[in-house]
Amino acid sequence: MTLERTDYIPRLLKCPNRSFFLFGPRGVGKSTMLRQVLPEALHLDLLDASLYLELSRDPHRLEAIIGHRPRGAWIVLDEIQKASGLLDEVHRLMESRRWRFALCGSSARKLRRGGANLLAGRAVTVNLDWLRDPAERVWLGAALETLVYHELRVYNKVSRKLWPLFFYRTPAGVEVDFIIETARRQWDSPPHVVAVEVKRAERWERVWEKHLRSLIENPGLTIDRLIGVYCGSRIYEFDNLTVFPLEDFVTALFAGEIF
Repeated sequence: MTLERTDYIPRLLKCPNRSFFLFGPRGVGKSTMLRQVLPEALHLDLLDASLYLELSRDPHRLEAIIGHRPRGAWIVLDEIQKASGLLDEVHRLMESRRWRFALCGSSARKLRRGGANLLAGRAVTVNLDWLRDPAERVWLGAALETLVYHELRVYNKVSRKLWPLFFYRTPAGVEVDFIIETARRQWDSPPHVVAVEVKRAERWERVWEKHLRSLIENPGLTIDRLIGVYCGSRIYEFDNLTVFPLEDFVTALFAGEIF
């Protein structure tokens, strides 16, 4: 269930054939993209504290670090906004050594505010923004819930249990994805329910249990079971709550072990 961003970045953004700035939010995949499209380049990351200090103190060291590379060779400078003063040296090396630079950073504004040399048009600017990924994550989350809903409905029907299946939400904003009513309300007892919360994540976070566990305090319900479903690989037992990987949940469901 993991999104492989590198599967589609090359189709969305082509590498220019001359020096360029690559800007975009942290975590969008700039460094990953550059390693993919420029595998032969020398990659220098200014998050490396020792490299950052060395080049901040003496920008001319950049030429020595790059070494004897041919004309047209690619050099990647990651997190360039941390050492904007280095751009004067980059400019010089573009002219004197004809090296091509991919200058990666989170924000062009930080460079402009510092009065940095933006290479006077000698480098194009490319932006890599969050375009499809947030939408895809939302869509995939909804798709996973729909898949679980489908499996619950199919099992409920083929097992001939035909228990009522609900989405639960209180006026205070407490939400639980699925409530299966396994025994109807009687005059002397509240209904029995199984509660299921679905998360499209590979690691289960305990904070997600809050809404599930709040059902225990509801005097109008008797909780038969609390269940979490996620995209990881381990089954967890937390007190009275069981967390299943999706495949294990479906297996347990059709084995009659959920309700």
